Amino acid sequence: MAPITDNVVDLMSHKIQRLTPPTRHAVTLAACVGHRFDLHTLAIVSEQTPEATAVDLQPAIDAGLLLLTSDTATVGTATYTFFARPGAAGRLCADC
Repeated sequence: MAPITDNVVDLMSHKIQRLTPPTRHAVTLAACVGHRFDLHTLAIVSEQTPEATAVDLQPAIDAGLLLLTSDTATVGTATYTFFARPGAAGRLCADC
């Protein structure tokens, strides 16, 4: 797999900077969890309910940063993946 170029990370960073603080926080925590993550795990890490976490993630989905990858709309069982290739998400989390 080709290395992730800085312009991909720059683009993702620019999109993240345009998000609201709660969404930026959720995306940063998600990046620390991994390229793919589930809502239940992220809710635990963010110390919120799955419903509140899903609300925080929606703008990132709308911005094209995340994809909802599960077939279910059941809150708590949803899974997500970062739109960029694996590794780009991890580079966004300096504390991982």
